[in-house]
Amino acid sequence: MSEELQLHALCEVFPEITGAEFDALVADIKANGQRETIKLYEGQVIDGRNRYRACLAAGIEPKFEGISIDGDIASYVLSLNLHRRHMTAAQAAAVVAAITDWSKANTRGGRRSTDEIPEIPLTTVADRAKASGTSERTQRTADTIAKQAPELLTEVAKGTLSLAGAVAKINEGKPKSERQIEAEKAAEDAHGDVDIVSELEAMHKRVTELQALLDQVHSDSPQGKILGLNRMLDAANKERDRQMEIAADFKKKAKWGESQLTRIGRIIGETDMAKIADAVELALKKAA
Repeated sequence: MSEELQLHALCEVFPEITGAEFDALVADIKANGQRETIKLYEGQVIDGRNRYRACLAAGIEPKFEGISIDGDIASYVLSLNLHRRHMTAAQAAAVVAAITDWSKANTRGGRRSTDEIPEIPLTTVADRAKASGTSERTQRTADTIAKQAPELLTEVAKGTLSLAGAVAKINEGKPKSERQIEAEKAAEDAHGDVDIVSELEAMHKRVTELQALLDQVHSDSPQGKILGLNRMLDAANKERDRQMEIAADFKKKAKWGESQLTRIGRIIGETDMAKIADAVELALKKAA
């Protein structure tokens, strides 16, 4: 086995797959070999981190492909990864915020768009929210964490820390007025740490992808399918069920969030949900 390679900084921004999903990838590579090459840019892994890890775990010599990127490297990495990975809204926003900061620090002469790699705009909050597929509120929070505590942003991207948890750590030790505490509590009650719409869309997409995978495995499965594919099937079934449970939980949270907005609306004398949400967001900004 060749000497272990370094990961490019942009590759490390994305969370590793773990548990049943990683075990399924290892089993697939053992059974069917490595289907897609691992991309190397300037001698470092720029794409295929999980394939690389799975090859090492499977005891199989990885297949590499050196690439030269004619265009914006940040757009290249985003275009390859955001659409094919399952991440929560908070994780996606954190990844885009981290890549934006890396691009600002490492791109000289401005980002460059080519026919091969069209530039993904990251200039405004709206641009970044579109790239991450989250709300501007969620993206703005991730951007703030990136500026104030990039080490916490890494935890958010990995899924080991929530956006609200990161903000709480940043604000630890800072004195708060009673009004600020009340405003933060109202905002938490109204919105929690969940971008409900984005999360439900992500869960639905993931369940659809897993069902398609199951259909494919069933249709291609000859009698006596090797143990590796059976393990993949079991893992996919479990993951699909887990995602459906999470989606159902988010629906409950959405209903609860609506009731909290209604309660806050009664307090401030407002019935329009959009205006109530705007008032809560304004309270959050003032409390920050």
